[in-house]
Amino acid sequence: VFFAFCSAFGCHLLQCSARRIGQAPCSFYSVSNAVAPRWTWLIDSAVMVKCFGVATSYLIIVGDLAPPALVFFGFRQFHRWEVILIGFAVAGSLACCRNLSGLKFTAAGSLLIVTWTVVLIILFVIQPSKTFQPCGHQELPCGDAEVKAVDLSDPLALGKALPVFIFGFTCQQNIF
Repeated sequence: VFFAFCSAFGCHLLQCSARRIGQAPCSFYSVSNAVAPRWTWLIDSAVMVKCFGVATSYLIIVGDLAPPALVFFGFRQFHRWEVILIGFAVAGSLACCRNLSGLKFTAAGSLLIVTWTVVLIILFVIQPSKTFQPCGHQELPCGDAEVKAVDLSDPLALGKALPVFIFGFTCQQNIF
Protein backbone atom coordinates (compact mmCIF):
# COMPACT_ATOMS: atom_id res chain seq x y z
CA VAL A 1 0.00 0.00 0.00
CA PHE A 2 2.87 2.35 0.86
CA PHE A 3 4.62 1.78 -2.48
CA ALA A 4 1.34 2.17 -4.37
CA PHE A 5 0.88 5.51 -2.62
CA CYS A 6 4.45 6.56 -3.53
CA SER A 7 3.89 5.57 -7.15
CA ALA A 8 0.61 7.47 -7.34
CA PHE A 9 2.25 10.49 -5.70
CA GLY A 10 5.10 10.37 -8.24
CA CYS A 11 2.60 10.31 -11.10
CA HIS A 12 0.77 13.23 -9.47
CA LEU A 13 4.00 15.25 -9.23
CA LEU A 14 4.79 14.51 -12.87
CA GLN A 15 1.31 15.67 -13.88
CA CYS A 16 1.68 18.85 -11.80
CA SER A 17 5.03 19.57 -13.46
CA ALA A 18 3.54 19.04 -16.90
CA ARG A 19 0.64 21.36 -16.07
CA ARG A 20 3.03 24.07 -14.85
CA ILE A 21 5.01 23.90 -18.08
CA GLY A 22 1.83 24.63 -20.01
CA GLN A 23 2.64 22.75 -23.19
CA ALA A 24 -0.18 20.56 -24.47
CA PRO A 25 1.86 17.60 -25.74
CA CYS A 26 4.15 17.18 -22.72
CA SER A 27 6.94 14.62 -22.49
CA PHE A 28 9.57 13.54 -19.95
CA TYR A 29 12.10 15.57 -21.94
CA SER A 30 10.08 18.80 -21.82
CA VAL A 31 9.46 18.42 -18.07
CA SER A 32 13.11 17.64 -17.33
CA ASN A 33 14.27 20.46 -19.61
CA ALA A 34 12.07 22.94 -17.71
CA VAL A 35 13.05 21.68 -14.25
CA ALA A 36 16.76 20.87 -14.68
CA PRO A 37 18.03 21.83 -18.14
CA ARG A 38 21.63 20.83 -17.39
CA TRP A 39 20.59 17.35 -16.24
CA THR A 40 18.31 16.27 -19.09
CA TRP A 41 20.94 13.79 -20.23
CA LEU A 42 20.79 12.09 -16.83
CA ILE A 43 17.00 11.87 -16.90
CA ASP A 44 17.05 10.60 -20.49
CA SER A 45 19.61 7.97 -19.46
CA ALA A 46 17.45 6.85 -16.52
CA VAL A 47 14.39 6.57 -18.78
CA MET A 48 16.45 4.61 -21.33
CA VAL A 49 17.70 2.15 -18.70
CA LYS A 50 14.17 1.74 -17.31
CA CYS A 51 12.75 1.13 -20.79
CA PHE A 52 15.45 -1.44 -21.52
CA GLY A 53 14.72 -3.23 -18.24
CA VAL A 54 10.98 -3.16 -18.88
CA ALA A 55 11.35 -4.48 -22.43
CA THR A 56 13.68 -7.24 -21.28
CA SER A 57 11.35 -8.29 -18.47
CA TYR A 58 8.34 -8.30 -20.80
CA LEU A 59 10.17 -10.52 -23.29
CA ILE A 60 11.28 -12.90 -20.53
CA ILE A 61 7.73 -13.17 -19.17
CA VAL A 62 6.31 -13.70 -22.68
CA GLY A 63 8.97 -16.31 -23.41
CA ASP A 64 8.10 -18.20 -20.23
CA LEU A 65 4.30 -18.05 -20.38
CA ALA A 66 3.31 -17.90 -24.05
CA PRO A 67 4.44 -21.36 -25.27
CA PRO A 68 2.27 -23.35 -22.81
CA ALA A 69 -0.63 -20.90 -23.28
CA LEU A 70 -0.47 -21.32 -27.07
CA VAL A 71 -0.48 -25.11 -26.70
CA PHE A 72 -3.51 -24.81 -24.41
CA PHE A 73 -5.36 -22.85 -27.11
CA GLY A 74 -4.60 -25.52 -29.74
CA PHE A 75 -1.52 -24.12 -31.46
CA ARG A 76 1.59 -26.15 -32.12
CA GLN A 77 4.42 -26.19 -29.60
CA PHE A 78 6.50 -23.04 -30.08
CA HIS A 79 10.08 -22.73 -28.96
CA ARG A 80 10.85 -19.99 -26.46
CA TRP A 81 13.02 -18.08 -28.92
CA GLU A 82 10.20 -18.06 -31.50
CA VAL A 83 7.75 -16.52 -29.06
CA ILE A 84 10.32 -13.94 -27.92
CA LEU A 85 11.02 -13.03 -31.55
CA ILE A 86 7.29 -12.57 -32.24
CA GLY A 87 6.94 -10.48 -29.06
CA PHE A 88 9.93 -8.38 -30.10
CA ALA A 89 8.45 -7.82 -33.56
CA VAL A 90 5.09 -6.73 -32.13
CA ALA A 91 6.59 -4.49 -29.45
CA GLY A 92 9.18 -3.09 -31.85
CA SER A 93 6.57 -2.08 -34.38
CA LEU A 94 4.48 -0.41 -31.65
CA ALA A 95 7.56 1.47 -30.41
CA CYS A 96 8.09 3.05 -33.83
CA CYS A 97 4.86 5.09 -33.81
CA ARG A 98 5.40 8.75 -34.64
CA ASN A 99 3.20 9.91 -31.77
CA LEU A 100 1.33 8.40 -28.86
CA SER A 101 -2.06 8.56 -30.59
CA GLY A 102 -0.96 5.49 -32.55
CA LEU A 103 -1.19 3.48 -29.33
CA LYS A 104 -4.83 4.30 -28.56
CA PHE A 105 -6.03 0.80 -29.49
CA THR A 106 -3.25 -0.81 -27.47
CA ALA A 107 -4.15 1.40 -24.50
CA ALA A 108 -7.83 0.50 -24.87
CA GLY A 109 -6.92 -3.19 -24.93
CA SER A 110 -4.81 -2.85 -21.79
CA LEU A 111 -7.67 -1.05 -20.02
CA LEU A 112 -9.98 -3.91 -20.96
CA ILE A 113 -7.49 -6.43 -19.52
CA VAL A 114 -7.17 -4.43 -16.28
CA THR A 115 -10.97 -4.17 -16.03
CA TRP A 116 -11.35 -7.91 -16.67
CA THR A 117 -8.76 -8.69 -13.99
CA VAL A 118 -10.55 -6.46 -11.46
CA VAL A 119 -13.89 -8.12 -12.28
CA LEU A 120 -12.37 -11.59 -11.79
CA ILE A 121 -10.88 -10.60 -8.45
CA ILE A 122 -14.17 -9.09 -7.25
CA LEU A 123 -16.09 -12.19 -8.36
CA PHE A 124 -13.64 -14.43 -6.55
CA VAL A 125 -13.90 -12.38 -3.35
CA ILE A 126 -17.70 -12.14 -3.46
CA GLN A 127 -18.41 -15.77 -4.27
CA PRO A 128 -15.46 -18.14 -4.06
CA SER A 129 -16.14 -21.53 -5.54
CA LYS A 130 -14.27 -24.75 -6.16
CA THR A 131 -14.47 -24.27 -9.94
CA PHE A 132 -12.90 -20.83 -9.71
CA GLN A 133 -9.66 -21.91 -8.02
CA PRO A 134 -6.28 -21.43 -9.69
CA CYS A 135 -5.04 -24.79 -8.36
CA GLY A 136 -8.25 -26.80 -8.47
CA HIS A 137 -8.66 -28.57 -5.14
CA GLN A 138 -5.13 -27.93 -3.88
CA GLU A 139 -3.92 -25.21 -1.57
CA LEU A 140 -1.57 -22.52 -2.84
CA PRO A 141 1.17 -22.92 -3.97
CA CYS A 142 -0.09 -25.22 -6.71
CA GLY A 143 1.12 -28.78 -6.92
CA ASP A 144 4.66 -29.31 -5.78
CA ALA A 145 5.67 -25.69 -6.32
CA GLU A 146 8.13 -24.46 -3.77
CA VAL A 147 8.03 -20.97 -2.31
CA LYS A 148 11.45 -19.81 -1.24
CA ALA A 149 13.17 -16.49 -0.75
CA VAL A 150 15.68 -15.35 -3.35
CA ASP A 151 19.26 -15.62 -2.18
CA LEU A 152 20.67 -12.13 -2.75
CA SER A 153 24.24 -13.44 -2.66
CA ASP A 154 23.60 -15.63 -5.73
CA PRO A 155 23.69 -13.37 -8.81
CA LEU A 156 22.18 -16.05 -11.08
CA ALA A 157 19.16 -16.63 -8.82
CA LEU A 158 18.69 -12.89 -8.46
CA GLY A 159 18.92 -12.45 -12.22
CA LYS A 160 16.22 -15.08 -12.74
CA ALA A 161 13.83 -13.55 -10.18
CA LEU A 162 14.36 -9.86 -10.92
CA PRO A 163 12.42 -9.73 -14.23
CA VAL A 164 9.25 -10.89 -12.48
CA PHE A 165 9.50 -8.07 -9.95
CA ILE A 166 10.32 -5.51 -12.66
CA PHE A 167 7.34 -6.76 -14.65
CA GLY A 168 5.02 -6.44 -11.65
CA PHE A 169 6.30 -2.97 -10.79
CA THR A 170 5.97 -1.64 -14.33
CA CYS A 171 2.53 -3.18 -14.78
CA GLN A 172 1.21 -1.27 -11.80
CA GLN A 173 2.84 1.91 -13.14
CA ASN A 174 1.18 1.43 -16.53
CA ILE A 175 -2.25 1.54 -14.91
CA PHE A 176 -1.68 5.22 -14.23
